[in-house]
Amino acid sequence: MKSRLFLLKAKLRLKELTRRYQRPINVLPLDDFYQKHWLGTAPRGDYLSARRIPRFFFDPNRAREYARTFRQEFAPAATAARDRADRALKHRFDLLGSGEVCLGEKIDWHQDFKSGRCWPEVHFSKVAIVDPSDESDVKVPWELSRLQHLTDLGRAFWLTDSNQWLDEFRSLVSDWEERNPVDVGVNWTCSMEVAIRAINIIWGLHFFSAGNRLEEPFVRRAIRLLYYHGLHIERNLETIAKGSNTNHLLTNYLGLFYLGVLFPEFDRSYGWRKMAKHGLEEEMMLQVAPDGVDYEGSTSYHRLVEEIFLSAYILGERNDFNFSPTYRDRLSKMLDFSMAITAPSGYAPLTGDNDDGFIVKLATDNPADHRQLVEIGLTALERKVPDRFGRSEAQLWYHGPESLKVDPVIYKPKSVLFKSTGYAVIQNKDFHLTFNAGRVGDKTQGGHKHNDLLAVTLEVGGAPYLVDAGTCCYTSNYRMRNHSRSTAAHNTVSIDGEEQNRYFEKRLFY
Repeated sequence: MKSRLFLLKAKLRLKELTRRYQRPINVLPLDDFYQKHWLGTAPRGDYLSARRIPRFFFDPNRAREYARTFRQEFAPAATAARDRADRALKHRFDLLGSGEVCLGEKIDWHQDFKSGRCWPEVHFSKVAIVDPSDESDVKVPWELSRLQHLTDLGRAFWLTDSNQWLDEFRSLVSDWEERNPVDVGVNWTCSMEVAIRAINIIWGLHFFSAGNRLEEPFVRRAIRLLYYHGLHIERNLETIAKGSNTNHLLTNYLGLFYLGVLFPEFDRSYGWRKMAKHGLEEEMMLQVAPDGVDYEGSTSYHRLVEEIFLSAYILGERNDFNFSPTYRDRLSKMLDFSMAITAPSGYAPLTGDNDDGFIVKLATDNPADHRQLVEIGLTALERKVPDRFGRSEAQLWYHGPESLKVDPVIYKPKSVLFKSTGYAVIQNKDFHLTFNAGRVGDKTQGGHKHNDLLAVTLEVGGAPYLVDAGTCCYTSNYRMRNHSRSTAAHNTVSIDGEEQNRYFEKRLFY
């Protein structure tokens, strides 16, 4: 066992050294870029709206129909999206429990605005992202630079047809590009963040392609930026070892799959698409147990991993890059687990770690809410959608207005045991109890699992009685981090104050 750990550490160290001293990416001027890396005529301003293939989840040319359906069928969600867009327009953000903070006219993309720490604008390999001695949280600049508010701006654009949202979209993307040169700064230190940002820029481009108001120079710059995101991910895949990888690698693959499918003119698109599809297929079998549960020991990360596998599946099906029957079957079981752990209140217990992880934020930003994924997933797999999981705004954006005309079936909750991972759910229409006997897997360091074996949660009549308090923080306060994952912080047995599993005080993901 010790020799295996030594070899794993040696491989990780060698990989880190290789990454640290690799040559920085050379970013070409626009014209040179398209001559070298673009297989075809350089794109026009209507690049996305004028083409018929490849196909995105929604069609920008149907913007008015989508907006009308959005207002009619999801009026409260439409109002909420518009309100969030208005706050984003004013650069007012509430991230990771910060409360609403105004970041001013010029956003500092390298700062944790909660602690005030700024990371240096140097090559990403020289940036130390975590310092347990201070209260900084690298996830704050990362979360902001995911640009997940672009979907709010895009929906507000469709709802109002006002150019203020378009102007802000162009301004935000251009400012981010200027302040974050490729491979420079804290926002390039984690390929997962790079991939999520690329995906959200792609969603934003599709929203703002409606009406053909994007200028050609901006479209070309945005596409060039996306290419370098893909190149960075390809060169910095977050692999650990076969059977030991995490949601980070899955997100890397998803970013490459988006880029490979939706930008076929890239000279590397075929390779990205092939690598990503093969990787997602392989990791589905390695990271998701036969009973459909993500092996990292967290319901919130299960939701995130489910979103990754599901969005890749839908995008692939839409463009004839179909995943295997075994992938489809395990994805279906992931949805079954999400349905089972969702209580009558509509929310799942926050078992294990939670960092509010989403790929794209649409109908909800609550990590305890799996319902929108269940709905779009069951629809994609041509399964019946139970009424407890139907009528989500996400259904509109992933499957179109026509998908809303299908009537849901009555949900009949039943108790179920997930044998491979040790989770059990005892439930009826009013009673919902979860029991957690999920151990740390053989090939994982348990990075997102808590010391919560034999823990229970209970909800009766929509009211929580026994809850899992979830995760207070990750890196900003290691003492609170350790407390939130301790045995004493959960509804389980503690013997003589001992922990169920050992952890080291400042190794926050072990």
